Amino acid sequence: MNIWQAIDSFFYSKNMTKKAILYYLKMAFSLLVFVLVALLLYFGRQKFISWREMEAQKSLAEIITRLHEYKKGSSDTQALENFHQTIDIEQKKHSNSYIAPYFSVVKAEVFIIEENLPGALEALDDALVFQTDSVTKSIITTKRALLLLDMDPEQGIEKLKELASNKDNVVSDIAQFYLGRYYWVQNDIDAATKVWRDFVDEQSQYRISQSPYTVEVKTLLSTLGIKS
Repeated sequence: MNIWQAIDSFFYSKNMTKKAILYYLKMAFSLLVFVLVALLLYFGRQKFISWREMEAQKSLAEIITRLHEYKKGSSDTQALENFHQTIDIEQKKHSNSYIAPYFSVVKAEVFIIEENLPGALEALDDALVFQTDSVTKSIITTKRALLLLDMDPEQGIEKLKELASNKDNVVSDIAQFYLGRYYWVQNDIDAATKVWRDFVDEQSQYRISQSPYTVEVKTLLSTLGIKS
């Protein structure tokens, strides 16, 4: 049996010509090449994405570290300007990264240090535009509400109320805590007590993992002579 007879028997066709067999072999080979190229592109892309995200995380970590060092006691206004420039450059450099919005969050922190609350609010709005993670989005939205509380108490308090009462908000405990504290500072003890009592009642449902604010809220309520 020669090679063509072997190939012919492989395809189980006694009527298939050598030309037809070659055609199907070429088709099979082309398909194999296509699959191999697709796999290489897929794994190559995954590797590139992994490298891209690592570089973005490294850049963001370096900026945050420098910012923490600055907050320890520096009063160099030029350093803050440098922070803005660095953040803008790095955010543009890593604009395709999943963590690109976090650069805007850090930028907001720089604005807060500068006491530029409108600038901080704008930076947080920028972060929210491209943020897809629901937990992170809720945290940024809460931080935005706290900024509003300093800029426009009426708007800020309404936003905190919305976040505190929203059962789909996974960080509603943060909003509840600060809403109660706002009332506390304003000497509206009844309102603060109601917010914090609701907070404690809700947290009692979570036996495994309660809010980190639970102990502080119970301590504050106890100072008012209220058992929780």
